[in-house]
Amino acid sequence: MEVVEVFVWVTTISTFLVQLMGIDICLKIYKKGSTGDISAFPFIANFTAASLWLRYGILQSLGMLILTNTFGVLLNFVYLMLFYYFTSKKIHFIRIIFINMTFIFSVLYYVKYQQIEIKQAASHLGKVCALLSILAYGAPLASLKVVMHTKTTECLSFPYIFMNFVVALEWVIYGRILNDIYVQLPNFLGFCLAVIQLALFCKYPSKSTSLDRTITVTA
Repeated sequence: MEVVEVFVWVTTISTFLVQLMGIDICLKIYKKGSTGDISAFPFIANFTAASLWLRYGILQSLGMLILTNTFGVLLNFVYLMLFYYFTSKKIHFIRIIFINMTFIFSVLYYVKYQQIEIKQAASHLGKVCALLSILAYGAPLASLKVVMHTKTTECLSFPYIFMNFVVALEWVIYGRILNDIYVQLPNFLGFCLAVIQLALFCKYPSKSTSLDRTITVTA
């Protein structure tokens, strides 16, 4: 039991560290004074996933999910506010956020008012959360076209992808401990996506000697 508790805390801390990786991107935006080619998609995907995983954690009474995703919701909200402040496409950004929030509240409404049994509600919400997690893990792959064109991975963040690799594996193990397929499956696929992304660094190493990389994706 003690080993499991230690693993849970290690996974929780690792998840916090992944979420904090966004600070590096925000600092780059702040220094440039503009979002440039950086897309808000990773922040939006993570905010959406964290919001619904938080609800799933509440339904299933899973303290670890509640803790990590409360932190994720708050942190990604701050990231999005900073992105809005520096983006030159504010109207476009607001439209995307409006659509995203409509989706989140629609799912939450369905879970709360359209499902009588908690087990069934958790099952339906779990499927949605699983899909969103896969999208969040695969967000950096949206820049694959840029990588193939430039033959370099300078537009990708190695620390962010590597931490996703580690955390996805940890969550797969945690999902196995819980015997929860909705935790296991998306994180297993996320692990596979992270492997693909890491392989890009081997095939197309960064031409820059600097460790300063950003995540560039197309929304």
